[in-house]
Amino acid sequence: MRIYYRHNSLCGRLNGNGKKIPILKRWLYSLSSEEELHPFSLSDINAVLFNRHHSIGCSLKAPLKYVSWQNEAQWYELFEGEQVYLPKCIIFTNGIESYAIVVIGYHYELRVWHDNARVERTKPQWFSHQPVVDEKELQAITTSFRQLLCHIQRENDKEMEHPKFE
Repeated sequence: MRIYYRHNSLCGRLNGNGKKIPILKRWLYSLSSEEELHPFSLSDINAVLFNRHHSIGCSLKAPLKYVSWQNEAQWYELFEGEQVYLPKCIIFTNGIESYAIVVIGYHYELRVWHDNARVERTKPQWFSHQPVVDEKELQAITTSFRQLLCHIQRENDKEMEHPKFE
């Protein structure tokens, strides 16, 4: 699953539709430190996106056990005559909602998309993702990303020993 943006820029404290997030989330966002909002290094994120064994997803023993990633950004026509931006991203899901590490340029942000599992979506629901600021959500994505990083390193090591592509 991908995450959709209206523009090729990060949303920050707005939702994907460019609207203000709920007051409690705005308050938590303003109280969050830079370390809380950006708990990973860009080099670790790129280690996943551009892994040596060229995989694009896996499952983990983690709170968010299904993971996929896209290492190229692109414009896409989601609605007739309307282009949307699909950024580079790592998507974690528990099957109900999705959490994303979205990379645009040399910056990233963490997003939660509660409407991801909806089969029928209204146009605004395609962009209803919001920043991750809740402690429980931050912990789930942080734990899952650390597990993913270990998994990628193990797979990269296997690829070094037994290369598929030479």
